[in-house]
Amino acid sequence: MVGSSKGSSSLYDVNDINSFTTTTTTSIQQGLVTVYVDNRSKCIRDCGNQTQPFVSIRDALVFLQLDVKVISSAKILVEPGVYDGINNKELDIANGLDLEISVVHGQKDVLMTLEIPKLGVLSSMVVIKCDSIGRAFRVSGPSTKLSINGLAIVGCSNGEGGGIVVEDGATLITMSTIFTQTQATIGAALSLRSSSAHLTNTLFFANSYHFGTVISSVGSRVVFTNSHAPCDPDDPLPRYIIRLVNDNDQVASFYPDDDSTIGHGLSAVYNENFIDSPCALPFCRPPIQTNGQCSQVEIDSALAKININTVDPLTISRTTCNSNGVCDHLTEDCFACPSDCSCVFANTYLLHSQSSASVTSNQRPTKMLSLPVVSGANQGHLLFYVRPEHKNNHLLIEVEACAVTLTVNGKQELVILEGPHNNYQHLLRIANTTSTSRFQVDFKCNTVNKNSSFSIKYRDTDNDDFRFIDGFYSINSCNDGILNQQEAITTSKFYCPQDIGSYVDFSGDGNQKAPRCSDNQCNEIPDECPIDCYTEFAKNCRELASPSNIDNRYKKDEFLGALLNNQYLYALPGIDAFSHGIDILTGKSKDTRIFHFGYCDDEPFSTIHDNYRGLVYTIPYGLSGVPAPKCSYESSSTIYSASFQMADEMSQETSLDASVSASGGFWGISIGASVAYSQDRSVQMAREMEQTSSKTFIVSKAKCSVSKVVLTESETKFHLLFLKDLVNADTLPKMVVVIARYGTAYLKNAVMGGKIRLMTTISNEFASKSTESELQQNAALSLSVQASSPIGSASVSGSGQSSGATSAASQSEFNRESTHSQIMTDGGSPGAFSPDEFGANTFSDWASSVDLRPVPIQSEWGYISDLIPSDWKVAGSTTKTIKNLWRMAEFTSNFQAKTSKPVDSTIATRVSNRALTYLLVTSTASDAPLNDVFTLTFAQPSGSADTVSVTMTTPNRLFWFSAPDDTFKLAAAPTVGHHIIDILTSRVYTFDPLVGTLPVAPTPGLIEVRISDLSFVPTMTGQIAVTVFGSRGSHKILKSFPFPDGSTFALYNFVLQTDGQLGDLVSLKLEFLPELNQPANRLINFKYYNVVQHCSVNINKADRICKPNAKMLYNSGLTTTESRFLQYITATRMSQPLHLALSPIIRTGTKIVTPSGVTTI
Repeated sequence: MVGSSKGSSSLYDVNDINSFTTTTTTSIQQGLVTVYVDNRSKCIRDCGNQTQPFVSIRDALVFLQLDVKVISSAKILVEPGVYDGINNKELDIANGLDLEISVVHGQKDVLMTLEIPKLGVLSSMVVIKCDSIGRAFRVSGPSTKLSINGLAIVGCSNGEGGGIVVEDGATLITMSTIFTQTQATIGAALSLRSSSAHLTNTLFFANSYHFGTVISSVGSRVVFTNSHAPCDPDDPLPRYIIRLVNDNDQVASFYPDDDSTIGHGLSAVYNENFIDSPCALPFCRPPIQTNGQCSQVEIDSALAKININTVDPLTISRTTCNSNGVCDHLTEDCFACPSDCSCVFANTYLLHSQSSASVTSNQRPTKMLSLPVVSGANQGHLLFYVRPEHKNNHLLIEVEACAVTLTVNGKQELVILEGPHNNYQHLLRIANTTSTSRFQVDFKCNTVNKNSSFSIKYRDTDNDDFRFIDGFYSINSCNDGILNQQEAITTSKFYCPQDIGSYVDFSGDGNQKAPRCSDNQCNEIPDECPIDCYTEFAKNCRELASPSNIDNRYKKDEFLGALLNNQYLYALPGIDAFSHGIDILTGKSKDTRIFHFGYCDDEPFSTIHDNYRGLVYTIPYGLSGVPAPKCSYESSSTIYSASFQMADEMSQETSLDASVSASGGFWGISIGASVAYSQDRSVQMAREMEQTSSKTFIVSKAKCSVSKVVLTESETKFHLLFLKDLVNADTLPKMVVVIARYGTAYLKNAVMGGKIRLMTTISNEFASKSTESELQQNAALSLSVQASSPIGSASVSGSGQSSGATSAASQSEFNRESTHSQIMTDGGSPGAFSPDEFGANTFSDWASSVDLRPVPIQSEWGYISDLIPSDWKVAGSTTKTIKNLWRMAEFTSNFQAKTSKPVDSTIATRVSNRALTYLLVTSTASDAPLNDVFTLTFAQPSGSADTVSVTMTTPNRLFWFSAPDDTFKLAAAPTVGHHIIDILTSRVYTFDPLVGTLPVAPTPGLIEVRISDLSFVPTMTGQIAVTVFGSRGSHKILKSFPFPDGSTFALYNFVLQTDGQLGDLVSLKLEFLPELNQPANRLINFKYYNVVQHCSVNINKADRICKPNAKMLYNSGLTTTESRFLQYITATRMSQPLHLALSPIIRTGTKIVTPSGVTTI
């Protein structure tokens, strides 16, 4: 902050009133709002300019304070004259307004007749005349500043601060100002409480009071420069010039500026005729010098009665503190005794001239500065607080021959080595602008160089001029944005709930605490404390690309230049969809944004030329795109036997099943696609119809594409609001709310355009009578009919032509046996295919609007959780990660609550209590049992290891691994390969069986049947027949079992090598085939089973589950504990086969994880 301008070095002549009204030209700063006031104005409306000024100062203030958020700095220029009445007194300046009220210099009110005793007619000044009722100004609140220039405050009266009262951290600056004939009980002219004043060329004359002094200062800082307080020769009573009031509750301090002593900065001239004796010193002045006839004892006695400090009180020792809750001004202050005292010093910077490595906030400074400028000092520290208004602050450090280190909120921001004069600019990002920031500058200057110095300035934006940074100092001042220790104690007189949650600085009580996470200040490594530093991960840039600079021949303030200067480029239509998260249940974008794609000055953007529209579109950094116009009237139809198949196919287009986790050593394959699109409009309609009877569904669609857009994850920034909600969700219910608000997926790439869909429903009986191609052609023709004419008038006979392959009779029968939904549109004109006959109700009308309102019609999704860094911790926890909490909430929100598939109760119960939950399944494609005890070793990135031992004879395959996060990697494994399925996120991790060795890829068509807890009673020999049934065939193998009585195996694999043409697997049959003359009954027990199908590269199009070169996992339950039996009864000589149903639960890829990396086979 810029301090008050210094006055002339020569003293003004108090006998010449003109010396207080000397005009100085003041330039209006760029960006300030300036209004005018003239008491002779006749303006009624649209006032405030130079030709039509306001008639009163209050009218100008009302205008300026209509929206203080918009107008934060203003200037009122007032014509000379007498301003009285209610509209020119009791004026409140607050809410952080920076206001200057100045006389219009060079003018005089030649009609002024008011003559002030001893001062005359002040015709070149603004005379605020209170008529002995009310004060002139009240200035209050942090960051509020009032500067007055050329004002005379006359005849004002109040209980405290007869002329002006300044309180609660505000600042008053006076230049060429007169206080006269003011009166008050305390502070006849001026009263300050927890504030500051810079008084330059200011006259206090003939002001009366009942108690105290002309100026009352409580817990405040007053700086005098060339100001005067002469005695009134007509006042017979002794008066104090200035008294620093101690109300036993605040610290009172008086500080002269650097250039003056009390006798220089504030003179108190008196008339020698009023001295009864050489040593009868009047109380209205301190002696500047003695005439040699007064003893020093008499002088000291007089000064004690006057109670004015003649030296900087920082040199007075106040080191005691009795902690009795009462501030004893004579022995205590806020530095030595913060438990009893408080203080606020606006526009103040504490200078500590010492060589210690650190300094605490309560340490007594060597000097208090009015500007952040240090010169002539050897080494030390500069300490102050700042209330930041913006997150991005451009600092300018001007240094010569000094080594400087800047620390903000405990975080080192900038280090400058000693060198020649130079200017250093630094972008300071402050995460929390609602709290105060603590600045500390450690410096060491070259004492040989007399010009060694440094200063600190800042600006908010690139268009602002650099100005001195606004600093202040405060201890135990409520609502100052600093939580001192006493303010956190409910029984303390300084208890302040308003500061709880602000910057924590307990050093005021001698307990300097190191920066800590969750203190609302980003003073840590950002990734280690996202709750404090989440703004570090976001950017807030313009939503539109800025127009290029216009040629100098055009002026921006003229009509044509203004138009050219505002030629903003449009963003590519539909691109905003990439900013939003996706609800995978509906496939729709959420209203809230997860990413911010803006146009920052330091980032490039690309353009696309649309020759059809004659426009140029922009694409922000983090996205790339190309035009891809394609629109065809032809439609396609797909037949589904169940609603879940519709959702499954749509989810396959998003590639969610192949979305991999990019964090740590795990590479996961997702099965979250199992619930994707389960609540899509067409799927919901189909599901409702399934409730009444068996149906076959045909979805016909036509689409138009206009562009292709790809997101670059590494260049993408989260949106600030998303980050704020994410890091503040410290419990599972809170994170569930976040997921509901933002979705669980995001767009990785998309074809943008529009599509129309029509769902046709027919009975299974009718479907069985027709071929698939006939049904598809009939459904496509139905879409053609309805999309080519207004809704309600479409008919086979009236619109549309039957193709050669589809007869009119066939189409007519199809229409009788089917029902159609309304046309569902995505993209294009919002009113397309509406009942309005004048709307865009034909395909061509709709298609012509798609390029202006495109949506993703073919897209690939990714999981938001894959983008959340794995080392981000939940607020208040050192072990829980935000990523795992998100995954648990994702499981609760989508898989547990919304999926139609049953969720095992054991999993649902344990998930709520465990961080990570895994299901262990062997992945070895060979006939081999596993050992009873299975040990996995996971290593942290730091090298430490966590070992998990799993006993394979347990009833189920679940184990619980409490790891701090999922950044660990596999360090050692048994010789048998395995899958680990993350129950929370439904991802499966496939590890290689031998450390450092990759298994050979299984032959396509291979099927693995896995059985757990296998036991034989009693000893038996024979074979087990294993038969797998698919939708297009079956395959059987025989396995011999020469095992002794009581043999048990945790897991056992049966391998079937098929031709890969079984289709989707449906069921499994197990049968025991004993040897001839088996002497006794035989019993085979097992509990858990699953089947893995290695799909072929070229699969049949009729297969709904198996995908090319994929690996499918079938299972009937994850933790089933019910025993199953294969029995052989000797009496009947028969073995009862066991039929087991199969349902797909996991779709995996072929990523293989090894300690050395990931290989695709």
